[in-house]
Amino acid sequence: YLAEGPEAERGFRKILTGPAHPDYLPFCQGPGHGTGYQDQIIIEMRDFLKAIETGTPVWPTFRDGLEVQLVTEAAWKSSKTGTWATV
Repeated sequence: YLAEGPEAERGFRKILTGPAHPDYLPFCQGPGHGTGYQDQIIIEMRDFLKAIETGTPVWPTFRDGLEVQLVTEAAWKSSKTGTWATV
C-alpha cells in the first residue's frame, strides 16, 4: 500500500516477487514467478534454524503466534455468544 505521493497514485499495487527479494532468490530466478507452499516451508525452516544457531529471534516469534491465537479465540467466542469478547 502506497500512502505517500499524489492522492491519485496512493493505494494498493502489485509487486512481482523475484530475485530482488532475498527470501525468494533461490526459488524465483525471474520476477513474477510465484513460490509454492513447499518453498515457503523451506524459507521458514531456514529462518528457524538460523535463529537457533545465532540466538537471534526472527519475526514472527512464538509470542506473535500466541497473540494471533488469542485474537482468533476471542473472535470465535464473540461469534458464538453474539457479544464483544475481550482480548
